[in-house]
Amino acid sequence: MSIATDVASRTGSRDPGRWYVTTAYVSQTFVEGELVTRPSAVVHAKEMGTATTACGLWSYSWRKMLDLPFPLPVGAAPGAKSCPACLAKVIEEW
Repeated sequence: MSIATDVASRTGSRDPGRWYVTTAYVSQTFVEGELVTRPSAVVHAKEMGTATTACGLWSYSWRKMLDLPFPLPVGAAPGAKSCPACLAKVIEEW
């Protein structure tokens, strides 16, 4: 993980690549012999250093999945659905 030091990050400009997945519920499965944790319910968009999701929910204690970008790539977490309000917010900022 790297820390952004460009002008856009210092001025508060939004980059869609900065949104990652957070969720209240996860499941763990073995994939090719490795235990993998993936969301199993509604996923929300969250930015590093914030305590709320893009839609405004308090998510401090939720699982943060820094390896999964929001919106989720197809097939990344079967059964998980994106929060419509978070999706609208992220798309609005693109």
